[in-house]
Amino acid sequence: MTNSILVKVPLRISLLGGGTDFLSYYKKSTGRVLSFAINKYIYILIKELNDYFDENYRLNYFVTERVNSINEISNDITRESLSLQQYKNKLYISTIADIPQSSGLGSSSSFAVGLNLALRAIQGKKIDKNLVVRDAIDVELLRLKKPIAIQDQIAAGYGGINYIEFSTNYKDHYKVNSIDSRDFIKELTNNSLLVWTGKHRSADKILSDQEKNKDINFESLKSLSDLTEEYVKKSLSKFKLEDLANAMNESWEIKKRLSKMISDNNFDRIYNLALKSGAIGGKLLGAGGGGFFLFIVKKSEQKKFKNSMEDYKIENFSISFEGAQIINKNF
Repeated sequence: MTNSILVKVPLRISLLGGGTDFLSYYKKSTGRVLSFAINKYIYILIKELNDYFDENYRLNYFVTERVNSINEISNDITRESLSLQQYKNKLYISTIADIPQSSGLGSSSSFAVGLNLALRAIQGKKIDKNLVVRDAIDVELLRLKKPIAIQDQIAAGYGGINYIEFSTNYKDHYKVNSIDSRDFIKELTNNSLLVWTGKHRSADKILSDQEKNKDINFESLKSLSDLTEEYVKKSLSKFKLEDLANAMNESWEIKKRLSKMISDNNFDRIYNLALKSGAIGGKLLGAGGGGFFLFIVKKSEQKKFKNSMEDYKIENFSISFEGAQIINKNF
């Protein structure tokens, strides 16, 4: 019998098309996103508690919770995941991540995917990528009614580089097209850098504001979807770094129209400084309003770039080809 599970879940970078994975958009027109999982992870440990523990549930994340019923749990994703999976035994849950939450890398959805994977595994339930993705979407969108979309759960569950299409015509509303381009992978990872803005933010507030303007934003979102489709179909097979940089720059300019909360003078200053320092393209990741920028910086320019951007934390990354996975049992 399994009594402990350790799960590892990648974070993600949404390269193009973010925002077109909202139901309010793709029920009218096909949404398209190009995204990939990265080697920055969330680790989730769950372990059955024995009767020596007074509480039924002990949670350890940035706070500690000790409660006796699921309904008492403050962490909403944990509470609803336990309810969805109908878990009945005493349980300890601990979480740690390579990057803090509210960073624009999809950490909340990665947590939801990983926790549902662990809860399925400890109960001996069926496991596959699509099931845990659907569980996470169920928890975040249907049960918690968060103002988010569905690309993050897919990236966390599947891993790798994916061109994802969204439509109500598809089963589960999405179709995952895995991309295996050696040139793209090599050039992207060798010539890209993450730059931390120094600001955590609430994605929910920004996305709620964006959703309020969904009718006004329709044409901008359609431009993002069309841009993503055009890039994948015309440029990806004959990869040129400059084509990706141009697509990201255009995407960033369109994205800023969706909400006044996405960017501000400080973020514009960081973006412009990066371009002056050797970057040829970039965008703020996730919902915007803080977190990380992704910049395309040719390898030959990276030393100069890092010197000019010395006031900011800069991260390299590689692509994680494994989605959410169990890395240990019964330890």
